[in-house]
Amino acid sequence: MGDERRGQSSDGEGRETTDPQGESLLDWDALDQATKCLKSVAHPVRLRILDLLTDGEYTVGELAELCEVEQATASDHLGKLRDRGILFQNRRGRQVFYEIAAPAIGGIVHCMRTNFGPRARGGDSQCGN
Repeated sequence: MGDERRGQSSDGEGRETTDPQGESLLDWDALDQATKCLKSVAHPVRLRILDLLTDGEYTVGELAELCEVEQATASDHLGKLRDRGILFQNRRGRQVFYEIAAPAIGGIVHCMRTNFGPRARGGDSQCGN
């Protein structure tokens, strides 16, 4: 797939592209955006951070402790997520709190919890092995 398809949401003749059931497919720009988002979160520490932040805001120190990493490591991951627009920070006095800024993250975390969490069917993932 080359760049010639990027941005097209049709079959090249103006017809919308659909799957065999007739559902509209995402256009190439949307797929490109999804790819960038998924690449940004594709790290175990970042996924743990997002899992935690779906339940509320946390400071860097709290996230570092809960993720079992050094504070500098947590800060690095938080910075990457913030720079991609996935998180925003909220300063209160000397403390900086992080929250999820991108609504799509809730769906990603839900998918992760459902398919890979303790209640996943059989307890084993199908794509993580």
